[in-house]
Amino acid sequence: MIYSDWLPPEVVEEAKQKEQQRFATAVAAFKQAAAVAQAEASRGNPNAFAAVLGQLMDDIKTLVSAKTLFAPASIRALVYTLYDVVLATAADIEVQVRAGELLNHVLRHHRHSEYLALQLPWRPLYDMLRGLYDTAAPRVKGTFLEHVQQSTLFALVARARRFFTPGAAAEIWSLLRPDLVYGDPMGTPTHLALGWLVLFFPTKQIPASQPGQAQAWAGEWLAVWDRLVNCTYWDSHWMYLLARAVKDDWKGVVDWAPYVPQLYSHMLACFKVPVGTATAGCPSTISAPHRATQLFATKLDQVDDQPKSAAKLAVHLLKQPQQQQQQGLEAAAAAAVTAAASLEGALSLGLG
Repeated sequence: MIYSDWLPPEVVEEAKQKEQQRFATAVAAFKQAAAVAQAEASRGNPNAFAAVLGQLMDDIKTLVSAKTLFAPASIRALVYTLYDVVLATAADIEVQVRAGELLNHVLRHHRHSEYLALQLPWRPLYDMLRGLYDTAAPRVKGTFLEHVQQSTLFALVARARRFFTPGAAAEIWSLLRPDLVYGDPMGTPTHLALGWLVLFFPTKQIPASQPGQAQAWAGEWLAVWDRLVNCTYWDSHWMYLLARAVKDDWKGVVDWAPYVPQLYSHMLACFKVPVGTATAGCPSTISAPHRATQLFATKLDQVDDQPKSAAKLAVHLLKQPQQQQQQGLEAAAAAAVTAAASLEGALSLGLG
């Protein structure tokens, strides 16, 4: 970065233009090198990407870290090239992790830059991840390397989903819905489907969804949530997804009022509020399948703790558009009174 506070304005402007030219030249070179590496990899060279892109990624990272406004065309070209590199290097952990971290940094820096008009296809990324983590074939990588790779890729999905192509939300739900709606709620496929849904579903697309479409999603999600009780994995993922959905529904396309009592019941349950004279929690809990917890219960998928998600959900419900706000406030007050009455009853009996 060039600190230009004390420089003459014409020098500052010249420096900005040169920085933009340097960045455009570096991106063009990186794009060309990625094409060469892809060609070499198709000929069977396993080290093609590492040999060609190593130093270039360091140079790009240095330029991206500078606080300079680059041309949108150059940023788009960099994002799409890095995305292709991530998809093409599943067998090369080092290159994939470096490209994924760089792409994550770029997307985070430009997450509010609507003028870029980025559109990333979700299905290739989804298929690549399912290929990595659904296969039973043994792979010699090392626990630490696998952890770094999974952490990088899951963080990238969470960052990239706001840029998924239009219609991705409906496509993702259509793909995963059968396992969640009709599958065994205690089975591994159902829990894995929930993990992938929470990771990939772009709730930012809810305001742009078809009329009634998001309303149907919310109703089905809550119905599926009630298929299994007292499972921390199940409850925390649904709570996180619903909290995100309510937050991103800034247009109020979903009428959340009919679901508020059900949502607040889940909130009270996650806070373990004592009911009546109860002195202990539920005597039995359900554990999620090992494969699901191995992939999605280690915070690698960015899922918050259940109480934290519940608090966010309550706050965002109160911030819904005016026509729904009063009903939401009344339901919230009723839930608070119920919780307070339960706590008061327990304390008066010396059970708190």
